[in-house]
Amino acid sequence: MLLLALALSLATYPAALMERNGLAAAGGDFGEINSVIKGAVEDDSWLYLKTEDEVKALLSKYYDGELLVKLTRDAWNFNRKSTDWYSRAKLVSVDVKEINPQSATAEAVLEVEDVISGARQRGKAVYTMNRGKEGWRVNNVCYKWTVEV
Repeated sequence: MLLLALALSLATYPAALMERNGLAAAGGDFGEINSVIKGAVEDDSWLYLKTEDEVKALLSKYYDGELLVKLTRDAWNFNRKSTDWYSRAKLVSVDVKEINPQSATAEAVLEVEDVISGARQRGKAVYTMNRGKEGWRVNNVCYKWTVEV
């Protein structure tokens, strides 16, 4: 009974406390979540892909569900037009706020730079993630741009 109670309490135990108390494997889920978010933020190779299927295959390394469908459609529509892309995004930090075996919530600090003018903007994003057969994927994200640096 005690083990069941402990398992249930760990299901939504704050991630920072899990890490601090050694309850989560070093690297493990936290490393994979960080890696997926970093790719979602910094991987701009979708700009150079030639088909919508290639765009979806790339983005599926980071996203799933309806968000993957929407981002694939938006990225492909952008690629088909004669447009330019003058910004570069960088992941500054990730803080996993909550984690359980199937879902996680993480807050990230992002920085976007205009590569022409050098102007930079910093903001936060909250990522909601699910663990599927392929690992952790983002299924929702909310951005809050706050500071020009």
